[in-house]
Amino acid sequence: MRPLRRALSLLLSLCLGLSLLSGCQFSLDRLANGGTIPEPPADYTGTQDGFRYTKSTLSGQERYLYDQILPALQNQETEITDLYPDTAMIQKVVTAIDRDYPELFWFSGTGQIETTLLAGKALEASYQPVYTMDAAQREATQTQIDQWTAGCLATIDRSASEYDQALGVYTYLINHADYQMVDSNSIVNIMVNGAGLCGCYAKTYQYLLLQLGIDVAYITGQAGGESHAWNLAWLDGTPCWIDPTWGDPVFTGGDESQGPAYEYFGLTSDDLTRTHTIDSTVPVPDCTANTNNYFVRSGLYFPSYDATALVSTLQRAMAAGEAQGALLQTVLDLVPNGGIPEGFLHDGVQIRAVADAVGPGAVGHVVVNGHGEGIGLLEHHADLLAQPGDVQVLVKDVLPFEADVPLDMHPGD
Repeated sequence: MRPLRRALSLLLSLCLGLSLLSGCQFSLDRLANGGTIPEPPADYTGTQDGFRYTKSTLSGQERYLYDQILPALQNQETEITDLYPDTAMIQKVVTAIDRDYPELFWFSGTGQIETTLLAGKALEASYQPVYTMDAAQREATQTQIDQWTAGCLATIDRSASEYDQALGVYTYLINHADYQMVDSNSIVNIMVNGAGLCGCYAKTYQYLLLQLGIDVAYITGQAGGESHAWNLAWLDGTPCWIDPTWGDPVFTGGDESQGPAYEYFGLTSDDLTRTHTIDSTVPVPDCTANTNNYFVRSGLYFPSYDATALVSTLQRAMAAGEAQGALLQTVLDLVPNGGIPEGFLHDGVQIRAVADAVGPGAVGHVVVNGHGEGIGLLEHHADLLAQPGDVQVLVKDVLPFEADVPLDMHPGD
């Protein structure tokens, strides 16, 4: 009996001393757990807040932390305390929230994790997020974002299929944004300032589709040897890949007069991975159906060479779009004497319509191969925050006390 009393007395003394030193308020659960924040429940399912893809891929413990941290970020709290002291888990959760919530434009995606130790044992952690604006600036910026959103959604037929709505948003975004170097992937760059990197395109597209109730995710990886970001969307129940950045002619070295390109709208995984490498940090479905492929959907995809069908399709497109006859001659030059160079076909031929389903306009390329080969990349299009944001990790040993030790974490760099 005496050893038990002595142990309880020692534990209470330690907890009291820690409370005096650090200002912590221990619950009975923490007392029973030796002063450490209890481990999050493994069977936690989480609260629902619309479609948040990255959250759906997390474990129960990670979702628990997600639901702890998210409200604090939404309220712009300067410190989020009483977190389970697992820095890797906290960083993973912060990155997941940053991927899932493009509307958190005031959150930089970066911050500092501080862990409190007692005699070498981790007791608790806190997270200090970095915000890019104060409450007044946030409110003013939200007004501008709402105006931009209203202008976009006013062009969308809400009774149309999800495919048509997503295509309309894709076209509007590309027509109202320029590819340009900026210092973050925030939607503010495009929706307020009119230009941004691939991460800005992907997050803005994600934000707009979520406004329409369309399931969409922000995905990162590599393309052209650089960090890159694009989208995974479920259109009318079928998953597909969409890269709005690669649809912008400015990105590929052209100009706005060319209009959007659609080679990277509604791709299968096989098609996407010819040019993109998907990060393994977030599991993704294998997109196998081509029913959302723009060219398939528009009747502009030919699995084999058919000169009559090619010319007939282009003639109909030109008649609808008042295009110049020189474009038709370009196609005819490619099919001399009823033949076509074997190297031109690559798993089918796609004709980029002069007048597409969204609206007529001049287009840079009339006939392209099945996977948009020849699309150029800007040399420096890296997505600044395609990888998890910078999170400084600090360890604070209460007894004895050691100086904070910063560790700059850049997974994926």
